Amino acid sequence: ERCEEIISEYLQKSYEYNARMSTIVFRGEQKTIFDLYIPLTISKKSKDTEEILIDEKAIEKIAKYKNIMIVDNAGMGKSTIAKYIAVQSVIETNYIPVVIELRKLGRDKTIWQHLCEMFDMLDQSIEYKDIRKQVKKGGFLIIFDGYDEVAEPLRSGVIAQIEDFTSK
Repeated sequence: ERCEEIISEYLQKSYEYNARMSTIVFRGEQKTIFDLYIPLTISKKSKDTEEILIDEKAIEKIAKYKNIMIVDNAGMGKSTIAKYIAVQSVIETNYIPVVIELRKLGRDKTIWQHLCEMFDMLDQSIEYKDIRKQVKKGGFLIIFDGYDEVAEPLRSGVIAQIEDFTSK
C-alpha cells in the first residue's frame, strides 16, 4: 500500500515535470509539451525500414519492442520524445514512466540508486529492495536520456550499467 501511494505521487510529479517545457523562443513563459510537440517519426534501421510516428498512440506502437534506441544528432528532439512518451504513458497506459537522465549517473551513483532517489517523496520513500521488486514485477517504462551529455570518462561505466540493468 505504501509503495502504491509513493508510485501514485511519483506519477503526478513525473507528469508535471515532463509536461512543462522551457524554450529559448518563449523566454520565461512556461509552455506544455502539448503546446510545442510536433509528432516526429523514428525509423527502424533494417532492410525493411519501419517508421513509427511518435504521437498519442506511440506507446501502443513501440510496446512490441523490448528495447528501442533512438540515435540522432544533438538538438534533433530525442529528449523531447522521451518527455512526450513519459507524459503519454501516464495518460494512455498503466506503465510507470521513468526518465533517467544519464548525466546524473556516475562513478558514485548507480541506476538503482537513481531510481530510489526518483521515488523518494517528501514524507515517504521506497527502499532499494522494494524498488527492485516493483521493477521486476513489470509495468515500468524506463527511458534513458542524454547519453551525449555523459562526460567522456564515465561513458563506458554508464553503458555497463545500462547493459547490466537491461539484462536483469
